[in-house]
Amino acid sequence: MKQKYNQEGFTFIEILVVLAIMASILALGLLVSFDMAKFYAGLSEKDTLISLLENARSKSQNNINQTRNEEHVVADPLRYILFECKSEKPQCNSFADAIATAEIVPQYEVSLEKTSVDILFSQLSGDCVPSPDFACKENEPFIIKEAEKVYEIIINEEGRIDWQ
Repeated sequence: MKQKYNQEGFTFIEILVVLAIMASILALGLLVSFDMAKFYAGLSEKDTLISLLENARSKSQNNINQTRNEEHVVADPLRYILFECKSEKPQCNSFADAIATAEIVPQYEVSLEKTSVDILFSQLSGDCVPSPDFACKENEPFIIKEAEKVYEIIINEEGRIDWQ
């Protein structure tokens, strides 16, 4: 008498092939997600800096404390400092004549092209005021680097903040 073999189910080889395909798809997905996380980290840092610049400009336009409001960006160690001019010198031109109002340390590894930058905004008008290390010209952007990605932040003479 012949025995009948049960033909239902999958063989061990078929299961291994399916697992190998699923592992390949998972590995590809992880690689893509890690790249996306780095990409969004750089965008987040750029957005933080732009938000601080817009905050400083807004405070100057609204004449908060009747002084200029500025942002000081330091590269080593990297940090962003919002500051306002001292009351005895409300039209200061550098961080040396100011009081820090907030300091933010970046969450991701980014670098700057310059080591230190003072970005000043004029009272009421919000115009960008040239400082010794920042010219307020569209052809001279403020540059942030994150791995291979480069972000340019442009502040023109009228104080308009643009980015790429």
